[in-house]
Amino acid sequence: MNINYSGNISWQKPSNFPDLVDAADWMTLYNEKYVMHSVDNMSPVPQYSQEDIAAYRNGEKKSYNWKEAVFRNSAPQTQHSVSASGGNDKVTFYTSLGYQYQESFFQHSPITYDKYTLRANINAKVAKNLTLDVNLAGHIDEKKMSNFSSTDIVRGTWLFSPLDPFYYDDEQTMYHTKDDNTGIVNPLAMIDKDTNGYQSLISRWFQSNFSLRWDMPFLPGLYAKGFFSYDYIMNDNKFYRKAFNTYTSTGAATSFLKGDAHDYFVQRNYYGKEHRQWHVQVGYDRTFGRHSVSGMLLFEDQHKVGDNFYGSREVVLPMDQVFVGDGETQKFNQSSDKKVLYDYAYQSLVGRFNYDFGGKYLAEFVFRYDASSRFPAGDLRWGFFPSASVGWRISEENFWKNSSLDFIENLKLRASYGKMGYDDELNFEFLTGFTYPSGGAILGGDYVNGSVPKGIANKDITWYTIKLFDVGLDFSAWNGKLGLTFDYFRRDRDGLYATRNLSLPGSVGASLPKENLNSDRDTGFELELSHRNRVGDFSYEVKGNVSFTRRKTLYYERAESGNSFLNWRQNNNDRFNNIWWGYGEGGRITSWDQLYYNPVYIGRGSVMGDYLYEDWNGDGWINDLDVHPIGYTDLVPMVNFGLTISASWKGIDFSMLWQGAGNRYVIPREFLQEPLWSRTNAISEHMDRWHPADPTANPYDPATKWVAGEYGYTGSTATPDSEHALQNARYLRLKNLEIGYSLPKKWLTKVGIENVRIYASAYNLLTITGLDYIDPEFYIHPSENSITNLGYFYPINKTYTIGLNVKF
Repeated sequence: MNINYSGNISWQKPSNFPDLVDAADWMTLYNEKYVMHSVDNMSPVPQYSQEDIAAYRNGEKKSYNWKEAVFRNSAPQTQHSVSASGGNDKVTFYTSLGYQYQESFFQHSPITYDKYTLRANINAKVAKNLTLDVNLAGHIDEKKMSNFSSTDIVRGTWLFSPLDPFYYDDEQTMYHTKDDNTGIVNPLAMIDKDTNGYQSLISRWFQSNFSLRWDMPFLPGLYAKGFFSYDYIMNDNKFYRKAFNTYTSTGAATSFLKGDAHDYFVQRNYYGKEHRQWHVQVGYDRTFGRHSVSGMLLFEDQHKVGDNFYGSREVVLPMDQVFVGDGETQKFNQSSDKKVLYDYAYQSLVGRFNYDFGGKYLAEFVFRYDASSRFPAGDLRWGFFPSASVGWRISEENFWKNSSLDFIENLKLRASYGKMGYDDELNFEFLTGFTYPSGGAILGGDYVNGSVPKGIANKDITWYTIKLFDVGLDFSAWNGKLGLTFDYFRRDRDGLYATRNLSLPGSVGASLPKENLNSDRDTGFELELSHRNRVGDFSYEVKGNVSFTRRKTLYYERAESGNSFLNWRQNNNDRFNNIWWGYGEGGRITSWDQLYYNPVYIGRGSVMGDYLYEDWNGDGWINDLDVHPIGYTDLVPMVNFGLTISASWKGIDFSMLWQGAGNRYVIPREFLQEPLWSRTNAISEHMDRWHPADPTANPYDPATKWVAGEYGYTGSTATPDSEHALQNARYLRLKNLEIGYSLPKKWLTKVGIENVRIYASAYNLLTITGLDYIDPEFYIHPSENSITNLGYFYPINKTYTIGLNVKF
């Protein structure tokens, strides 16, 4: 029996997380934006005098650094696992136990994560030619957090100004809130679970599979196999909410999380998900001289069920148990979301045939004949999906081996084509029904629930299909000193689900079902180059890869455009996806002559440093007719690339992974784009702006001297959908760096240890990007203005780890 231990301890640090301005800079920006930057104020007087600003600058008055108050410099994380394996010629086994713990960057650890894993695998020859495999796995994890998400906490941290105190009282028991925007919650209150309560999100997973294989003695190579698996997931979520107050500078209280009648609230949610699968299989695998053939035929049955319920009460006493709740506020319900309430069944007939002649000529044919309960009974429920692939190892040919090209030990050409079917977005579109309850009326003095029809059923709904073509080349020469892999692929999706909501008039008067309407195409390539070598005790390998993928819409269900111009702007048919429409960059205003005599109209109130836009159609006016493609909105980069370097020498090993992406763009919104957005806060980068050298000077006086900067004068921001605001999110990142040392075996055999390795690693150590104050992997969607899509993210982490691996 072998026993292995692996463990590490890590320290996480925030990466690419912007700093906030201090009080002196905030007042300077406030004067510029809300007082000085007004064309009608001919004799502006700053709200904050230079004496006021100096008092904060020299420390006489306190500036509140919300980032330091809410975030800590690092957060711990640890992982440990122990495994045992062994056996004999009859039975082999493997079992492991693991634990993981992680904290957040926030002070007072309002978010923690615990995870326990267990796995046991057994392979046994229960009789001659009869083999049993049993694989069991499970894990329990729990995420504990306050009643506010990390997005809410980050947003609050960024939006409170450095003039806003942390607390209303000197005893620091009453949290302060903004005088002019009480809808933003104090982030210190949000990270205080003793103040606002907590959430406990527990998941329990059980996964199992059993297989029995019989190798038939009467015909070598022929076997039969039975397989069964059962997976179950249970989510047990608890929410305990406590009402609390925050206070303005005048002592006015604002209450948060308060129920209709009580200050405390408890909710319990349960979700259960089952997946049962079995299949029976007959296969054949045999070699006859230089001919190798294999094949199998399999019938599979799957059943997936999801269920849930939840209950809640406002509770009378400050206890986190439902039984102390108020019966009048009791609620019991069930979510009808198809992600958690479903019952789906599948059946499949699968076949595969492989042929190999001397390792030179390779061929495979596979088919699936699938049925899904999400489709109506009959021919539409079943779909036939074949695929085939061929390969030719030219380097195995005699004419190649006997030629001057024999230094190329592997040269392989291959091609494949296949068709698959998908149904994941559907929820029984072929059935009609009712939503109940939905509204209601008072009849006979009693309230009676109402119901509304679900809409029109689609009896013709069926699989949407994916057709994938790939052609590739594998190349290796000089014993691995040069390797190359290249693939070109094309993926066509047809029958994508959509409704005719835009193309049919509203007079239809019913909810429309999904239909097999849309289609698109992905094309791209992937290239990998490698080099490996060994010089004495030193060995190394370098491997680089790059890929490019782009999607084109072939057909998109839409309404007719009113004219040819709108058809060009709005029609996505036969067009590459995710085009970002906006205004082109036309420079900056750098002189009064440029402002007065510009051939393109410039709005009243413009000052030095303001943004100019491209007059794309040349009519002397900047308007919607100048909007044109300026970038890409796809959240997934079109270009991805990486470089891996690894080496070893006398027990020392080293590895490094660089990863990068290109052809992805973002436009920051709200606070990240506009200093003091909604009279909140600003990031330190916004101090690099155009501004008068004399902060008390009138910015509209031509005699005023200006200092140039990256951004416009405070109050002037670039039109969001323009090249001025568009930022290229391409980057190159040192994703992982690791160095390890394995102790010499001669030191270990004396104490019964087979191997010991210690290592240190760093994750996200270095990022090279032109992106301003935002991590290039942040999710910022250009067309979605919800808080979660505006850049208020829990920061990407740098992680430093030390670890130990021991094998007994």
